[in-house]
Amino acid sequence: MSSQIRRLRVLAVVALSYFVLSCASTPHREPPKSEAPDPQQTAVKQYKEAEKLYKAKKYPLAAKKFYAFATANPNTNLTDDAYFYLGIMAQEQGDQQRAAQYFMAVLDGPIATEHFDKALLGAATAKMSIGQTEEAYRLVTRRFRLTESTDPQLAVSVLELSSKLRLQKSDPVGAIQDLLSAMSYVKSPEAQRFYLGGATEIVYGNLTEGQ
Repeated sequence: MSSQIRRLRVLAVVALSYFVLSCASTPHREPPKSEAPDPQQTAVKQYKEAEKLYKAKKYPLAAKKFYAFATANPNTNLTDDAYFYLGIMAQEQGDQQRAAQYFMAVLDGPIATEHFDKALLGAATAKMSIGQTEEAYRLVTRRFRLTESTDPQLAVSVLELSSKLRLQKSDPVGAIQDLLSAMSYVKSPEAQRFYLGGATEIVYGNLTEGQ
């Protein structure tokens, strides 16, 4: 009987030792941690959602998404794009005040953008529409630069606007020069005659006033 008890005690000690060793050799594993979302990927996703709505012509929803993205991400490569599309939508809705603000956000942004020239034209047009002629004039004459890479249609639009603004500033010579410059960007004889006729009208108008 005593030998059986001793055997049981030995087995109990062996079992306990095995249990202790197994616990010590098994590393403690932390539960897997969920990775925090990448802020840049989240921002791009927000922009893409807004862009998708814009292309689907769901402008009110697109405007909300673009605005939320731009205000939450002021210094990304896509921020100027968001403000540019906001400006276009505001201008199409006739809200020239807001359009001017959005386009100016593109012009004053910290990152160079491919939309700069179009945003400048949009801002100047919007400002002229709400009576801010002096600011529109400064934008067109001081910040816009014609280069060989300038889109011809865009150049013509800017020169047309500049001509109107120069007339309002009592600068007929500058207005004529803008129209003649615009004429050099068009190819059809009809379009060239249109701008030449506009320049001629300014000349005769000023000659008549001077008599």
